[in-house]
Amino acid sequence: MSGCQVKSLDTLIFFCYIKQAAVILAVLCVNIWYLSMDRIKERALLFDIYGNLLTDHQKKIYSDVVENDFSLSEIGEEIGISRQGVHDAVKRIDKILAEYEEKLHFAENYQKNIETIDKIKHEIDVLSESGADTGKIGKLIDKLSEDL
Repeated sequence: MSGCQVKSLDTLIFFCYIKQAAVILAVLCVNIWYLSMDRIKERALLFDIYGNLLTDHQKKIYSDVVENDFSLSEIGEEIGISRQGVHDAVKRIDKILAEYEEKLHFAENYQKNIETIDKIKHEIDVLSESGADTGKIGKLIDKLSEDL
């Protein structure tokens, strides 16, 4: 009888570990998803800013990866190179774009400008709520936001 209780306790402990492992795995998957979403946004921003500095071949590959969400195999078939060749090209382009950003900081400055505009918009809203006429300023900030 005591053997059954130990076996049941062992089973219970085993299932507790499995449950903990499943929770940890779920958290890791969510974190990886968020990291990949940040990476996707970063790639898109860098491509928007520095894409015209790439060769036409590089632009085609990177556009298909970043903007069109094609698989490496699909891109390889389309342009006549292997999946590994596409992978290597994307890695090289990632490095090139990162080097441009490291030297020029356009994406970093763009992000800072967006944050500053958001703060200004918030302050305009606060002034507007207190009865101040902020129409002209608000329109100018909206125009600046569109131009970025």
